[in-house]
Amino acid sequence: MAFVNEAVWDRVVRIVVGAVILYLGFGGVVTGALGIVLIVIGFLLLLTGIFGYSPVYTILKCKTKKVEAAQPAPAPEEESRPEERVEPEPAPEEESRPEERVEPEPAPEEESRPEERVEPEPAPEE
Repeated sequence: MAFVNEAVWDRVVRIVVGAVILYLGFGGVVTGALGIVLIVIGFLLLLTGIFGYSPVYTILKCKTKKVEAAQPAPAPEEESRPEERVEPEPAPEEESRPEERVEPEPAPEEESRPEERVEPEPAPEE
């Protein structure tokens, strides 16, 4: 059932009333043209009660089924208020302290080698 616009109580009433009217038409209690009209009305009530959809409700833009629990209606006071954003105030010690820069440490080398000293060569004497 993709679209249902009838509440459960409405569907039960339609099924019961439709069955009673069908009995009156088919049972011979009401005969003639009125009996045929009751059969058609009873059949329509029975179908709309079984499927939960009433085209008349759609035309009149009404329904007896309430809003699903998964989609609650917003509270009236929440609708009237615009959203307010509150910015957190910085702590007083953060304002007086200058921003410190942290230099990243150089990545360690895979093999540690001792530093090689390069000694200058003595100048040749002439």
